[in-house]
Amino acid sequence: MRVAIKRLSNGGQEVEVSQFLTSLQHPRNHCAPVLDVFPDPLDPVNQRLLVMPRFRPFNDPEFVYAGEVLDFMSQMLEVSAKP
Repeated sequence: MRVAIKRLSNGGQEVEVSQFLTSLQHPRNHCAPVLDVFPDPLDPVNQRLLVMPRFRPFNDPEFVYAGEVLDFMSQMLEVSAKP
């Protein structure tokens, strides 16, 4: 499996937020899942490594139909509906 590894400071909340979003099972959840988190072996006190699947760029393959662009834009602008 091809993955992306992102180095993050221990002081931030990005890891916790990403793990929370990964735990949500909802069709509107388009966030990249977190596969693993571990201390950076070069700086374990200050840094963590976040492992996620590596996806293609948003335009690879290129858009062909207007409907594809509209679907992409809809997902980018999607907000949860209030009950």
